[in-house]
Amino acid sequence: MWTTIHMQNSEKKENNNRKYFLLFLSSVAYIAGFIFILFTPAVNKESKTVSAETEINIKTIPAPDSMEQDIQFIFADNSRILIKENHTGIAHNENGEATINSTIIEKLSQLPNPNDSYNQVVTPKGRFSSLTFSDGTRLWMNASSRVVYPPVFKPEKREIYLEGEAYIEVTPDTKRPFIVKTEKLDIQVLGTSFNITAYKEQPAQIVVLVSGSVAVKPKTENSDQIILLPDQLFRLEKNETTIQQVDVKRYISWKEGYYICENDPLKSLFNYLNNYYGIAIQYEEEVAQMTYSGKFDLKENAERVLKGLTYTAPIEYRKENGIHYLSLKP
Repeated sequence: MWTTIHMQNSEKKENNNRKYFLLFLSSVAYIAGFIFILFTPAVNKESKTVSAETEINIKTIPAPDSMEQDIQFIFADNSRILIKENHTGIAHNENGEATINSTIIEKLSQLPNPNDSYNQVVTPKGRFSSLTFSDGTRLWMNASSRVVYPPVFKPEKREIYLEGEAYIEVTPDTKRPFIVKTEKLDIQVLGTSFNITAYKEQPAQIVVLVSGSVAVKPKTENSDQIILLPDQLFRLEKNETTIQQVDVKRYISWKEGYYICENDPLKSLFNYLNNYYGIAIQYEEEVAQMTYSGKFDLKENAERVLKGLTYTAPIEYRKENGIHYLSLKP
């Protein structure tokens, strides 16, 4: 029987897991799942939150009508530049003027009041981009993501809006907190490195702190602001929050074009590929329960990644009518 998401465990499958796990230790294919260890959160009830007015300004910036295969750089007047390069570097100087891969973009310098307007960068499936803001803060965007931001930050604060996933290295500025807003979270920092996962189609929103500290405020009724420490993961799902101690390398390796995994079920790999590449994958229950370890290369196409699994496990792979099928070898 074929399925796409949910699988049932059985005693027989658990035995198969142990049998096939060793086969995956030598895998050279690439992408990852997650391992969580419960940790106790620290709560700061007195921390300040951002204004509702700013949130309305940022969140009401419309997304593009349709997704492109190219990276989109969208200006305040909704005109845009399509960027075909996969690893695109967009950078602003302190005056809001921008370059794309070191090429100056004249349009931004013509804006009458750049800190009262907002730009967008949108990445499609399978594409990455980096973005340097006017204060020197750097942001790396994963596939299927959108960032809304002003060309020049306001004198009193720095705010952006994120959908999707991004890794951010914030330039310290004690007078101007840096605030990342998502649909369900406000994250406030002064200077730190952290990763945010906030895809609209996924039930969980996740913050992983690499260095420094961040204050995370869920946008749910009576929620407290939570202070994270390095190597901690914050997760909000179904209005429930958890804090866990993690190996942060597993959550930021996508920035270098890889995804690391350790003894994870293949189902997590298939779900990630489905979301990342936007492909349809169907697989047998026994295949979904196999575990794997390795590093998956996000620069490879999905077909090559899936076909690579057949070299280290008793799996057959085929593609028919745009659907990727995986089954046990007879």
